[in-house]
Amino acid sequence: MRASRLILLSSLIFAALLPAQFQMLLTPPKVKACTTRGSGCSPVVTTDPYSKPGGFAGYADPSMRQDPQTGRYWKAYTWPHTINPGAIQVSDIHLDYSDDGGATWTYKGALYTSQLVTDPVAGRGQDWTSHEVITLTNWVSKGVTNWGAWHEHFSVTAATGHLKLSESKRWLFATTSDPTGLNGPFGLTAPINSAYIGVPATNVCTGCKAGPTGSWPYTVNLASLSSDLSGCQEFWEPWLNTSGGVMALGIQCQSQGGALTFYGKLTTALSTTGPFNWTYQSGGATHTPFVSMADATELCRAVASASWCASNSVNLTQMDVRQDGAVAVASVVFYAPAKSLVGWVVLPLASISPPAFVRSGGHIKVLAAVTSPDSFGTGGGSCTVAPGVPLICAHKVTGGNPGTTGCSAYGPCDNGMGSSSAGVFTFLMNTRIRF
Repeated sequence: MRASRLILLSSLIFAALLPAQFQMLLTPPKVKACTTRGSGCSPVVTTDPYSKPGGFAGYADPSMRQDPQTGRYWKAYTWPHTINPGAIQVSDIHLDYSDDGGATWTYKGALYTSQLVTDPVAGRGQDWTSHEVITLTNWVSKGVTNWGAWHEHFSVTAATGHLKLSESKRWLFATTSDPTGLNGPFGLTAPINSAYIGVPATNVCTGCKAGPTGSWPYTVNLASLSSDLSGCQEFWEPWLNTSGGVMALGIQCQSQGGALTFYGKLTTALSTTGPFNWTYQSGGATHTPFVSMADATELCRAVASASWCASNSVNLTQMDVRQDGAVAVASVVFYAPAKSLVGWVVLPLASISPPAFVRSGGHIKVLAAVTSPDSFGTGGGSCTVAPGVPLICAHKVTGGNPGTTGCSAYGPCDNGMGSSSAGVFTFLMNTRIRF
């Protein structure tokens, strides 16, 4: 979640479960309104306060998992905030937990925070680190719950607020253990193992007169793991899962031409200490990706008309996989030119290794569809799914016009925005739909 990707949203609408859980979707399911004013949805209740000052505040990019031994639910999420002076927009990653099935959440602490550092490539110049889009997973070994996480890490120029995304973006993979059962993934603040994963950068020293060649340090080049990935310029929107007995990572490829093309899957050993030797696993012997553009066009018909879906370039992104590997939730989006949400779909999975959707007659089955026909701007954010807990989605609204589309309609107005034109803030929505 970044400033350029913030979305203005006034309400959510979701579809009820189809009559049979795995009935093939032939026509869009019936939808019903879901707003925070008594019709089925509500803000997630957490003790983690909004950041202040500024309108770049709230909670986004949730990843929710249950500790299989204690039953406690843990949720990691992006916490956007503004650093003054300079109004520099950065994000931390926070963690909270629930012991009442997701009804309320207690803030545990920050997993990753923005730090002022020296540009590691140029060797000069000050940057703020920024963290977002985390995905969690866990597994039990010798009676201990272990945790893994993968999140996006990049730099923001301290002097100007310039997002150094193309040159500094990397993914941080980390593991930890929780022998007490009380801390969940909070041990990621001092991980047992961590490594930066990335791709070669081309613009490594913005503003330098004679900058060095090379890129921000990383240990694994994702694009080098398979010929299927060699054309990927960047990777986006990951999910982690360990239900198949390996550490499985689903991640989306952005091709050299700029389009988000598909979800593929990487695997490595299930361990907290490593070694972590990532390999690419396609959806079959023919190197079929886990999610193709054709899949996205088909699933688009769950949230929009068939004619509209056929005439627009759509993609499936922001996927999250339930920890048992049986259910996924993803966003159907199109680009015009910015990413715009068409809607969300909840899908059953046939397997994790190899990754595959449940299909009937070649068609992907759909459990539920979510859309937002009265949203502002480019639509909604991402969602997360865990067993027995309502689907939680990032809900974003404008700070303007309080009482209708602003903060008083959807959550606390005391968020430090200061004026009706101060910008956008986000928070998480409890949809009350369980899978």
